[in-house]
Amino acid sequence: MMEIKDIHWLAGLLEGEGCFGLSSGCIRISVHMTDEDIINRAAEILGARVRKEKLQPNRKQCWATAIYSSEAAGWMMTLYSLMGKRRKETIENALVHWKQQRRKNKQGHGRRNPRCASEVSCVS
Repeated sequence: MMEIKDIHWLAGLLEGEGCFGLSSGCIRISVHMTDEDIINRAAEILGARVRKEKLQPNRKQCWATAIYSSEAAGWMMTLYSLMGKRRKETIENALVHWKQQRRKNKQGHGRRNPRCASEVSCVS
């Protein structure tokens, strides 16, 4: 069972290191860093997978996790009140564009991103 402290911990991590965005109509939350244990904990809270990124010359190994689609939108709404001004604006913009893209997809317009296939079956 998730505890409120886990949500607060995740909000702090994503405020400093996370990325909230939209790509090809697909809403996402992602974070990558060299601390594998931190990425593992974030992935566990989000219900996501951990990805080992390609090792770059003269760099430490990086790890990443991300969620997409309705899961990302839900987490954005959950975390919103815990975020700073800049992150709140980014979340608001991502959600507005995501909702517009969902409407287009439901009407048969717009490009469907395979990663966000679940978008078309969501109920507004």
